[in-house]
Amino acid sequence: MDRFYKMMKRDNKGFTLVELMVVLLILGILVAIAIPIYNNVTGKANLNAIAANLRTIDGAI
Repeated sequence: MDRFYKMMKRDNKGFTLVELMVVLLILGILVAIAIPIYNNVTGKANLNAIAANLRTIDGAI
């Protein structure tokens, strides 16, 4: 019985595989949410740049 407690008392440093998998799952969910938002924002920025360019061309004509 003493041997069991000595084994349990030993300092275990590091992360378990389950903990690492949970972190990867959370990161995957965050990335899955962030990518569509990023694409939407960049698309709107491109449309605004095109509109500004068209106004500049219209003013030059």
